Amino acid sequence: MVQLNYKASNIAKAEKEMGESFFGALSTLNSTPSVSALLFLFIAGGGSQDEFDELFKQGVDKAMVEVMSGIADAGFLGKTVTSKTIRAEMAKAMDEALAASENSGKTKNA
Repeated sequence: MVQLNYKASNIAKAEKEMGESFFGALSTLNSTPSVSALLFLFIAGGGSQDEFDELFKQGVDKAMVEVMSGIADAGFLGKTVTSKTIRAEMAKAMDEALAASENSGKTKNA
């Protein structure tokens, strides 16, 4: 697992190299972020493109959790949001999504 570090120099370097705004990409986390926004945020945390590719192979949810956890631990999401709460919420959301998909094809017998 990659340890992301959202310090000013990493963020500034990613913004300069990729021509994107950290806070602009951060704002996309409220909805469905693009893969390029996740990659940018990952690199802004000091990760590499190759590390992102390896993480993404495990699933988009894993990539999102790592990025959001690093951002939360850096304090960008306030004091009450931590990597622990993000991981717990993501696990709950995935469980609910799996349960819904399992039930979506079932019909009731009357």
